[in-house]
Amino acid sequence: ETASTLSFIYMLSIYAIYVFRLKYQTGSFDRVANVFLNMMAICAACGIAQFVLQFVLGADSVFPIDTYAPDSILYEGYNVIIPLEYESTIMKRNGVLFLEPSLFSQFLGLAVIVELLRGRSLAVLVLFAIAMIVSYSGTGMILVALFLPFILIKRANAGILIVGAVLGGILLTTG
Repeated sequence: ETASTLSFIYMLSIYAIYVFRLKYQTGSFDRVANVFLNMMAICAACGIAQFVLQFVLGADSVFPIDTYAPDSILYEGYNVIIPLEYESTIMKRNGVLFLEPSLFSQFLGLAVIVELLRGRSLAVLVLFAIAMIVSYSGTGMILVALFLPFILIKRANAGILIVGAVLGGILLTTG
């Protein structure tokens, strides 16, 4: 009784996409992964620049979409400009284009996982890690922590996995 007919048609049209299957072409995943990683590298650089520039230009200038766009086009209910702590002048980063720092961090975590699976560049991993740190959101770090053991097992790095588990245990007990 609470849903309208148009809402139901909209839902069916969204799920209709999953009825069809695309023909697999060799290299298609690699192309999609490259595009995703390149876009995330740009977003990570924007997030790091946003962090550095907040000390020079101020928080209003480094959140241009949220500060200068009309309220009618912005989503309600999202915490876009979030101080690091109560009355802090340091703001959590959203990478300019993401709604919240947690979404920015989550996409960075996914990019780290894809990058680890692909093994392209250590410099890109460092870029993603720095951006994840300056986002001040743990969503991406939790995502990486959940999938890192599986990646290490796949790569047959059991020694690194054991050392990581021991270090993680030490951090948990001393933290």
